[in-house]
Amino acid sequence: MKNLLVILSLFFLIPLHSFSLKDKIIKGKEGDYVVIEQGKMASCLLIRKMSLEHILFEEITIPSLAYPPKDLLWKEWIHQGAPGHTAWTSYLINIKTDELEECYSHSEQTWFSVKDPNHFLPQLLKLPLYQSQEADRKKIGPPPLEGEKDHRSLWHPPLIVEGQKIEKPSITTWVTKWPSDESLMANSDIEMYFSSLAFPVWIEVKIPHYKVNLRSIDIGHGIKSPQPIVFKRSLQFKQLPTLSDDALSFTIESPSYYAPVKVFAVLVSSKREMIEIGTIPFHHTSFAPFSLSRSSLSQFLIQGERYQIALKPSLYPHLITYSPSFFDL
Repeated sequence: MKNLLVILSLFFLIPLHSFSLKDKIIKGKEGDYVVIEQGKMASCLLIRKMSLEHILFEEITIPSLAYPPKDLLWKEWIHQGAPGHTAWTSYLINIKTDELEECYSHSEQTWFSVKDPNHFLPQLLKLPLYQSQEADRKKIGPPPLEGEKDHRSLWHPPLIVEGQKIEKPSITTWVTKWPSDESLMANSDIEMYFSSLAFPVWIEVKIPHYKVNLRSIDIGHGIKSPQPIVFKRSLQFKQLPTLSDDALSFTIESPSYYAPVKVFAVLVSSKREMIEIGTIPFHHTSFAPFSLSRSSLSQFLIQGERYQIALKPSLYPHLITYSPSFFDL
């Protein structure tokens, strides 16, 4: 009996129904989206691609003055190339590590730094969410007088699914707290309202001294983005292959999701025969050196022949990068 009481006491110390926004989103499908409005701007966030290891999001931003006509669904607006948008960005997030691995601007055709502290999405995805207590929920109407019972109905945000307002939707409310970091949202209380769909319907951020509401003005499925998928950045040779009296050596720059990278010597004089000579097993770094002694190299290659180095990521073997230079053994 005593052991049972100990187990029960531990059970009630654990916050019930904890999950994360990531847990909700990975149950969604490619093409699921939400349009969030805050102030005079709206952002459409959609799931472009999803695998066991990564989620590729796209975010399209547009000012309120350029919103699509009322007779045009947001989904159709994106199919048409999102006329009037001011930014279109892809975010590649590692599901297992919760890290932002790539950030690409389609509108500016450039890569952004993944270390930018203004990237809030990766942190928001992993925050633990706990179901709100009914006493703490927003209610409709003025509060009761002191000593009176509170008979007010719970407040729910409106739910609009692909242009249609849903009457009496089933909504649940969850809360979390932003960590104590150096961002604008440090120590902020956050409340999220969810329907059965992947994305939140309403997000309320209680930043010290003021409050920010982000409301969904459309949510749904089946968006087909016209943008190319560009998260696979090509491998780069930072130091070209050099064959000295002692060894063949070079340095590459690579996104961490390519690790490990297989190294091949391509025989130039034949039908481009590829001979595997090693592997670069780098982790959590973008620069990785490779070196192979001349004696080891001779076990793989033919004396007097000309070769070119080729790099092939193990997880993406169709993405081959060739060195711009050659070496003679």
